[in-house]
Amino acid sequence: MYKSDGGAVLRKYLLSILSAAVLASLLLSSCAGAGSSKAGSSSSSSVLSSSSQTESSSDIASAASASVESSSAITESHPKMMEDALNLSVKDTQTKYEGIDICIGNLVFDDAKKVPSETLFTFFCYITSASGEYPDGYITKWYNKKTQKYNVPVSDIDAVLNKYFDGVKFDATKIHGYNAKTKAVESFIDGFGGGRFAKLVSRDIVSKDTLKIKVDFYDDQYKKVEFSKTYTIKYTDTTYKYQSIKEDKFY
Repeated sequence: MYKSDGGAVLRKYLLSILSAAVLASLLLSSCAGAGSSKAGSSSSSSVLSSSSQTESSSDIASAASASVESSSAITESHPKMMEDALNLSVKDTQTKYEGIDICIGNLVFDDAKKVPSETLFTFFCYITSASGEYPDGYITKWYNKKTQKYNVPVSDIDAVLNKYFDGVKFDATKIHGYNAKTKAVESFIDGFGGGRFAKLVSRDIVSKDTLKIKVDFYDDQYKKVEFSKTYTIKYTDTTYKYQSIKEDKFY
């Protein structure tokens, strides 16, 4: 009985040790699994965050690319006459504005409606006879051999002025030589002369169809700037219009 009872006690003791060992093993396994899960979750979160940042960077890059393309499109969409003005050589640009100032130095305005009719008529004479923008001999269609003057219909004057200005109000009655019966102006047109000494300062793009051109006018030795003029001009594919001409004097 003693041996038998002693064996039973020993078996119970061994079983209790085995159970404790199994329980400990299970607990360790569970802790290891939880740690692995957390690490996996953290790794996954990091990957997602990285992916999100990559997508965000990609979006920014795409937006920047679109902005550049848009800017390029605006640059390339200038009207043909504006492209011609931008590509005109510095020398030819200076010559152009020297001619304008020789013929109509008093053409300064911020609103074309306020330009005097006498100044507008002088511009008409210059642009059709001396600017080079019309074919040689263009004005001969108005020439009167008997009077040796040009007999220009007011409607023709209006058509030319409206090509270069917005909203001008040309009053032919203010022009010497106007004939109310024929509605024409009999006058000399050509014969401009003189000298100007210009230097192009800048050609600034205001918008896709507008330029601001600044020119300095010097003394005949090119030592001192006497005055500057800034021409704001709006372009189409076939013509241009002066929006304003501003002057700064230094004498």
